[in-house]
Amino acid sequence: MSSRSLSALPKAHLHIHLEGAMRPETLAELALRYGIEVPPVRGYGSFTEFAGQYRAACAVLRTPDDLTRLVREVVEDAAAAGAVWVEPQFYPPHHSGMIGSPAESTRLVAEAGRAAAAELGIGFGLM
Repeated sequence: MSSRSLSALPKAHLHIHLEGAMRPETLAELALRYGIEVPPVRGYGSFTEFAGQYRAACAVLRTPDDLTRLVREVVEDAAAAGAVWVEPQFYPPHHSGMIGSPAESTRLVAEAGRAAAAELGIGFGLM
């Protein structure tokens, strides 16, 4: 019987929280740009710690370019981890004030996700 490394097996990221999957470096960079204080990233020992990071990630998404960057990075990170499919959960009303209507932000995320996934040879869906 041959053994295969788990890291080499194809994966799917389903229901990953789009904003919660933001790279710590991206969060720090955008927070600095917009003058937003964010809690330090140390991992998530509790839901409260995750929720603080999630709220901070939502707060730094101020422009369509910020949101497009996030989507691209989430797709890149999924592909680098061996995912053949990524399907982030996204709540458009979080971005209505900054990005546009829920329909506009959903369209932006869907288009950015499909484009990045096509470039990287993986699938993309949206919850």
